[in-house]
Amino acid sequence: MSSSSGTRARIRSLRTVRSLPLRATRHQSRHPNQIGTAAGGAAGGSEPARHHRRHHQPSLSVRTGMTAHPTTTTTLDTPICTATQFVRERTLRAIAASTSSARISELARSATDAIVDVVRRHKVTDAEFHALKSWLISVGDSGEWPLLLDIFVERTITERANATHDVGPSSTEGPYYIPGQPHLPSPCMLPMREDEPGTPLMLTGRVTTTDGSPIAYANLDMWQTDDSGHYSGFTPGTPAGNLRGVVIADDQGCFEVETILPSPYRIPEDGAVGALFTKAKWNPWRPATLHTTVTKLGYFPLTTQLYFENGATSDTAVIEILDRDLVLDVTVSPEGTLRAAYRFVLGSVEP
Repeated sequence: MSSSSGTRARIRSLRTVRSLPLRATRHQSRHPNQIGTAAGGAAGGSEPARHHRRHHQPSLSVRTGMTAHPTTTTTLDTPICTATQFVRERTLRAIAASTSSARISELARSATDAIVDVVRRHKVTDAEFHALKSWLISVGDSGEWPLLLDIFVERTITERANATHDVGPSSTEGPYYIPGQPHLPSPCMLPMREDEPGTPLMLTGRVTTTDGSPIAYANLDMWQTDDSGHYSGFTPGTPAGNLRGVVIADDQGCFEVETILPSPYRIPEDGAVGALFTKAKWNPWRPATLHTTVTKLGYFPLTTQLYFENGATSDTAVIEILDRDLVLDVTVSPEGTLRAAYRFVLGSVEP
């Protein structure tokens, strides 16, 4: 499903005209009872996102329900972390009870054999080999192993993991997931700044089984970039928890989420992966994405990425062509709000 060329033009136009004052006016007119808390100064500075740092954050408004009632406002204050730290913590919890020594030996040997084969086939020089070693070290130093593996490997792993599960289209989690976000009964709004810039987006849909039966109270863990292409928790100055939340579907499996249109983003230019893309002259842009992991007890979890045809996509030499079933068909309402719908399909653990 893809948007028409007219709708894509409207999206591009809305990106230009939707400004901060309009976003603020929209919140004031639709949510008069929204409560905010003062947050002491904005986080600033040019400190790299990979370092831990505690700082005061602007308050984020968390609204549930579509009636004008007092809302819950949450001020989140968590350190900016790297994806490497999250991956390491999750891996350490699982590794003790997982792979056997024989399996580790088999995989490690196959990986090193593949590298040796590349060296031989391409007649890698001594200088090129030492440059490779230096670059691999810099990948670790910049905390970009999750990013590198997400770009080149993780999609294949995800496809294999879901091959035997009768579920909807899946995609990678990506390197910018942060657990522990607030739970938001649908209909709701993802936590955001009261003056959050961007084009309003309303996403609706349903979580069902493979035969179309609704899955009541499924959890949809969602995260996305803001209008500047930044993920909260990884960018100094962006409030922790911004545009992140776990949406809880209703008793019919339906959900309705108010957010903003995510922006495409560049692979960081100041890291090792960005240096690779620059040297190889690869397209560094990643598509505008709404990440979602859908879970419900008794069903296989589904992690996927919903895309929008409003910006650059990754070079097909680096990432396979996007699954067209994951590109949302976006319409524009008369008041300028974008609307899209999607059905998530989960496979039952017990067939």
